[in-house]
Amino acid sequence: MPTPDTTLTGRAEVIDAWRQALLALDPAPTARPAVLTLVDADFSDWPLNEPAVLDALARWLRPPGRQWRLMALDFAATERAHPRLARWRREVAHVLWCGSPVPPVSGRWPSWLLAPGVAVERLDGPLWRGRRMSQAVDLVPMGREADALAQRCEAAWPPTTLGL
Repeated sequence: MPTPDTTLTGRAEVIDAWRQALLALDPAPTARPAVLTLVDADFSDWPLNEPAVLDALARWLRPPGRQWRLMALDFAATERAHPRLARWRREVAHVLWCGSPVPPVSGRWPSWLLAPGVAVERLDGPLWRGRRMSQAVDLVPMGREADALAQRCEAAWPPTTLGL
């Protein structure tokens, strides 16, 4: 039975919803490809530096056909906020795509976690209101919107830096 949508109020609730969604990713192989999409201005508030979260992501990414998309406005801030993630992403670079919008966005940029069967959306950054969704009626349109965002992005935050 699907769980009802949950309204989130406050920083701790939103961050915990992101954490719980990432920790609950099902590592079992699926018949069709699965995509995990995270969208935020810079991910500075996300629990992406926690070892348990990175372990859950590693387990989820292991079966073939998995893809992880990160879309942000500022990956330099992401790297500063999450040094473990910055190092670890080199190990999963073959299934991780990072993108930034082109041209740069001047208006509102969403803050989403979209995984198979669940989504968490921060609706208002300063007030920390959000919602957790698990109904297809919410997930399908959000997935389409995430795909449209990805099409307006170019590759960013490469796992290695080329240079002389």
